[in-house]
Formats: sequence, structure tokens, C-alpha cells
Amino acid sequence: MIEVKNVSKNYGDIKALDNVSLEIEKGHIYGFFGRNGAGKSTLMRAIADYIPLSEGSITATESDNISRLVSLSNEDNLFLSSLRVKKILEYLSDIGRCDADEEASLLSLFNLNVKKKWEKLSQGERMLLKNIITLSSDAEYLLFDEPVANLDPVNRDLFYHEVMRKLEEGKAVFISTHLIKDIENVADRIIFINSGRIILNESAEKLSTACRTYSKPDSTFIKHGFRLNKPYWLIFSEERDQDQEHVDLENLFIEITKEDPNENYKI
Repeated sequence: MIEVKNVSKNYGDIKALDNVSLEIEKGHIYGFFGRNGAGKSTLMRAIADYIPLSEGSITATESDNISRLVSLSNEDNLFLSSLRVKKILEYLSDIGRCDADEEASLLSLFNLNVKKKWEKLSQGERMLLKNIITLSSDAEYLLFDEPVANLDPVNRDLFYHEVMRKLEEGKAVFISTHLIKDIENVADRIIFINSGRIILNESAEKLSTACRTYSKPDSTFIKHGFRLNKPYWLIFSEERDQDQEHVDLENLFIEITKEDPNENYKI
């Protein structure tokens, strides 16, 4: 398990992360959502040990060397432009960061041309390569920052299929994306971040069964400590009646992140 405890990250006067605490356990897929600039990428870089912390700690129960346990696929350009895909993957395999057989299988699955140089790859192909590297790594915690933004529908579907396969292998998968509907039926843990703070961290099942709209605008509904400035729109409740309808994850995200960034939402 990875424990993020009271983590803050400052860039000058800007607080990118503000006292963030959460746990990442193997055997789960985490959907990690936030608005632009909310701190998603910063937190994922911190977990991968790419950046130093201003405050707090990130530890793993398996090892003191957390960087060996985590693989992060993100927008960072870590490769020389002249390197071909084949050479990049051979190097990572040689240093023990990726499994060669798994690499070959994924290259075939995603139909990525190994003879292409990094500089000649499209944005989608670059993302595919980074995803392949993380999917084929020996890491126990797989982090993906916007992994499908530039992928076509076929490769997007293939990616999520591979994510489910990694779940079956007992790994932890942590995915940040703005395409919330894509991951709604994949993730079993949901985390919202807003202005550098975690404002919601719940199981997908609990959210699905407890979150409903209420169709009477003149009603005020406050349940289980969940509050919004738009009463009647959202409820957290075990009660059911004919006036309640399921709230999809994207609408829940939109409404919550419009609210006070200092508010925490719990069921």
C-alpha cells in the first residue's frame, strides 16, 4: 500500500497541493478527477517520486524505494527525439523496468510501429508508447495521467481492457482523465481534487447507491454531512422514492467542483 500523508507542494506562492492524504491499495482501479490546474499531475508526479515535497510524506509498505514500485505514464517527454521506438523499449527492458515479452504483445495489440523515431510519432502514438511502457513495467502501482486523451476509440477501448487485466494481476491502477464517462464503469474508487485538496474519496459502489437527484426544486435535502449550495440537486441518502434518480459521475463532479474548494464531501 502507498500512503500519502499530509502532503503539500508549493511553487513559490502557489500551493499546488494542500495537505493531501490518501491511500492507494493494490487490487483497485482509482478514478482521479479534477479541473485544469487542480493538482492532479502534481500529485501523480509526487507519488512517482519525480518531484520533492514541500511538506508531508509518501511511503510504501513494500519498500523504502517507492520509485521502483511505481510507473507513471504522463505528458513528460523523457526520450531523445532521434531514438526509435524499438531502442527505447529495448533499453527499458535491459535495465529491468519493462518485460520484453509484454512489450512485444502490447506493441502488436496497439499496432505501434517500432521503426518510427520518437520525433516522428503523432501525439496519439507517443501516448500509446508511454502507456505500453507502464503497462509492461514490473511496477505494482501503475499511474496514468490523461492516458487516452489523444487515442482513437479502438485504442481507447484496448487500453481499458489492458487496465482490467492488470487489475486481475493484483496491481493498483490510478488514472487521471477528463473523460469521466469512459472510466465510470471501470474504476472502483473515485477521488476528486479541487484547488490542491482532496474533496471526495469514496468507493464507486457507495457513490452509485447513495447519490441521487431530487426532482422537487422547493425541497431542501441535506444528508450524511453532504452539502451543496444547490439544495434539491444532490442527495446522499439510503432512502429511495419515485422522485429520486441516479446522478452520473460527470454531473456529480461538475456540481461538487463548482462549490467551496475548502469543503469536504463524505457519505
